Amino acid sequence: VIPSRWRLNGFLPEHSNVDLASELIEQIRAEMAIDMNAKVIHTANGMVCNLIDQA
Repeated sequence: VIPSRWRLNGFLPEHSNVDLASELIEQIRAEMAIDMNAKVIHTANGMVCNLIDQA
């Protein structure tokens, strides 16, 4: 589970960087075990997500 202070910023490699829709963020939170040290998540559909610490 991603702590609430972290924001996911994701993009598909062929597109410009765009914020993920909140429902997709929730899906990623629910489905993935995330290494908080990595700061980057690669999803099954090829999306790349950066974890941004908003603290």
